[in-house]
Amino acid sequence: MLRFNQSHENPRSLGEILDTLPDVADLFAKLGRDPALSERTAKKLAEMKRLVRAEVTDFPAFQIAIRAAAAKTAEDSARFEIRDQELLDAALEAGDDESAILGILNRNPVYEQVPFVERVPVLRGGAITWLTPMEHSTIRKRPSDPIRFLQLAQELEGLYMKAHPSRHDGPRVEVLGAIARLKRELNRDKAYIPTAIQALEAKLAAFETESVQPAAQAACAALSGLLLSIEQARVECAGGRIRRGRRKQLRETGASDASRYLAHARLHIPQLTSHILAALLAPAQLEVIRWPGWTVMRAARLLRNEIQAGFFDAAEIAERIRKLEAQGLYVTSLLFPLLRLHPAPRAQAMTRVG
Repeated sequence: MLRFNQSHENPRSLGEILDTLPDVADLFAKLGRDPALSERTAKKLAEMKRLVRAEVTDFPAFQIAIRAAAAKTAEDSARFEIRDQELLDAALEAGDDESAILGILNRNPVYEQVPFVERVPVLRGGAITWLTPMEHSTIRKRPSDPIRFLQLAQELEGLYMKAHPSRHDGPRVEVLGAIARLKRELNRDKAYIPTAIQALEAKLAAFETESVQPAAQAACAALSGLLLSIEQARVECAGGRIRRGRRKQLRETGASDASRYLAHARLHIPQLTSHILAALLAPAQLEVIRWPGWTVMRAARLLRNEIQAGFFDAAEIAERIRKLEAQGLYVTSLLFPLLRLHPAPRAQAMTRVG
């Protein structure tokens, strides 16, 4: 019985892909983006959020507050869009069980907040806005390990200390300001960390969207999508046999990726061209229309290995592929304009020496 796609390998992240493609990483940097920075930021921020724990400092006062909140919710449900209603209901249902209430409050302490207790509605410009106060009389939310939390905040700060020549610097400075406020909040006796974390997340989002020019932003999005699409196909192809219908879909996706790359001249660099060429010569992307085909496939694999090594004569590769086509190999026609993008061997060597 045939088995299909038995691989347990997970696709690499964008940062991990770029670790193997330094020239493409440099291209990202020239466009003003650093996927590895985004990934490191996300990991540190995620660990910081996992450290945040809720505690009730005055349990009787808390019970009075949630009963008042429930009455307010019932009274004004038509007026307000109540978020986290289920959280409030669960806390009420727990009654006098303090440990159960703490478990409820700690399900998602950074983002779940008891309405009318941790979040209050404010009328601004004719619209209701829910705000999170900087402190609460009955609830504290702070790190279970303040030393580790501070260390992570300092590491995060270090990632944004240096200005990038291709980015507007204002959003980066705003990120540093938000980290400084977070560190100050950590030192307060009545610390309520979620407000500072959410403010920092807003500044980080602005850094990603506002500090890069729109044209560069579009180029980065196209480049990211291309690399992740190729990576997904690589992992799927590594799983073994692939069904006929899926092979057809993979070939169509590969041709689409190549077409988008060819249309985006700003992304054309030799290493990325070679990466796409090698992807298009993967066994799942090839089709042999005459049999026996094992010798043709073996020759195609050798050509792919040469391309992956990075040193090859594009005109000679194109000629060899033409000969393989005459023997029954079918490849996408987009291989040939991609090969024409590749520099001549002498120019390629001079570039590497430089």
